Amino acid sequence: MLALTVVGLSLGAVTWFWEPSDEPQDPDATEAVWSLNADTIVKVEIRRQSDTVIVSREVGSEWRVEQPWTGVADPDTIHDLLDALVEVERGVAIEGVTDRAEFGLGDPPTALVFVTDLGGGVATATFGDEAPVGFRTYALSAADEVVAVGGRPVKSLLAKSSDFKDRRLFRVDPAAVRRVTIESAEGRLSVHGEATSWWMDGFSRADPDRVDDLVMGLLNVRIDEFLDLSDTITEPAIVVSVELADGSISGLKIGDPTPLGVLVEYDGGFGTVFADALRLLVQGPRDLGDKRAFPIDHERTVRVSVTRGASTWTAIQAGTTWTVDGVETIAAQDVIDALADAVMHYRREPVAPMADLYAIIEVERGGSVQTIDVGQLDGVDFRVAKDRAGGEPYLIPVVDLAVLDQPFPKGK
Repeated sequence: MLALTVVGLSLGAVTWFWEPSDEPQDPDATEAVWSLNADTIVKVEIRRQSDTVIVSREVGSEWRVEQPWTGVADPDTIHDLLDALVEVERGVAIEGVTDRAEFGLGDPPTALVFVTDLGGGVATATFGDEAPVGFRTYALSAADEVVAVGGRPVKSLLAKSSDFKDRRLFRVDPAAVRRVTIESAEGRLSVHGEATSWWMDGFSRADPDRVDDLVMGLLNVRIDEFLDLSDTITEPAIVVSVELADGSISGLKIGDPTPLGVLVEYDGGFGTVFADALRLLVQGPRDLGDKRAFPIDHERTVRVSVTRGASTWTAIQAGTTWTVDGVETIAAQDVIDALADAVMHYRREPVAPMADLYAIIEVERGGSVQTIDVGQLDGVDFRVAKDRAGGEPYLIPVVDLAVLDQPFPKGK
């Protein structure tokens, strides 16, 4: 122990004056451990005192766990592991070591690591305990000398074997998602589409940004604790399904709250999830639906046409202004603003089909034209509308359509 105390004091003197720096360490004052490139690593074997963990990948494929079990590896854990290993290049030599075991470098050491690259080459490094002072860890250099390397790679090397298991509920490419369905006691909400064109079953357009938030939110939910269960959740509170472009479907069942979190059943088994991570599932048509009666985007819309009977009024965007009949018309902006501010009104009951045609609104943006038919009154407060691109009829407050009853500004 006296030797360890002396060495610790010596290392303390080194780390006391050492400041973190982006500058490379002086190779004359340090010893090489290894040099790795994360992009070329295809296999990592970690022999620990309690078990062995092996992870590997094929080129262009995701990482998988080979030992102590088989399955998809958690990408976050793999990222942290590779970062920790690549950051270790050189270490400060520790003088006067008489018992390597006191540094976690005995037989067996804290961690013995084998890293295989694309060419089949294998690099080996031995890691011991974290140093009692400074942000350093004991290791063996390539010359088999005890050194103190920067950082704490042992934190990643000694991660629980379960930490290497993929914690994602959904392992899908967000660009491949074509439908998301959420079913609960409150009802069924289903959106379908792709890119910037999304629709809600039983309603009309969905807001693409809100759908993107839902999809990315689902992909970001992680299992907190894995559970070894065999029985399915027979009465789930919420059922979620995600359908991809190739027709494949991934499912999720949300069960009851437990002391560990909310019970979930997914394609990878069972586990618990923090309740807050599932709040995104408590949404309805008003949350995901496009709130705009007309898809007018001030930054992208280049033309708006309004047809009433046999008469059509057209405004063309010209820089920051609008023209009518080729003439800049300031009042045209008021019409565009009024139509852009018109909202969809959502209600549970289905909206009656279109019967009478009151007006036709055409919106051109991004090289495509979207046409909205405005029809008969629904009571006294709303009119029925329908997007020709798809979806079901919806309601627009009559007060939001007052601009359609006014004389349209003409080019002067």
